[in-house]
Amino acid sequence: MKALFIRWTLTFAAIGVAVVWAFFPQIRGVAADWYSGNTGMPTLLDSELSNVREIKFLGRDQIITNVTVSDLRVVAAAQGSATVGLTLASSEPTALYPSLRIYLQANHQTVRTVVIGPGDYEHQATLVSEPVRVSIRLQPGETGFTASAFYGAGGA
Repeated sequence: MKALFIRWTLTFAAIGVAVVWAFFPQIRGVAADWYSGNTGMPTLLDSELSNVREIKFLGRDQIITNVTVSDLRVVAAAQGSATVGLTLASSEPTALYPSLRIYLQANHQTVRTVVIGPGDYEHQATLVSEPVRVSIRLQPGETGFTASAFYGAGGA
């Protein structure tokens, strides 16, 4: 009876080791998410990995974060141009500033998009929450605007 108990215990232990060995990457990923508290964060799928062409490692002072644009307003307007004010807010302090997309509207429809790189507007050394002013040349009929921030092609 004791030999039968030992045999079954060793069998289940061997099956457990085999399962852990076979599914180690998945177990490690789930354990890392559980431990770090990052559950529900977006991850790359295997189908998306084939589209990755370059990986760039950044220093701690160059973290790409979530940046939001708020407090949109026209600071000054002149014939054919406007100075637009907005507030950039970052989820973490970063030295990388995003590019800005200004969507100009006429008759409540977006008619033109202006992309402004981080080198084309004044900013501080580190982004946390910062008001930014941008000058835009207007075309006839443009009466409104919205804005967004992005990293990537044309961005930092």
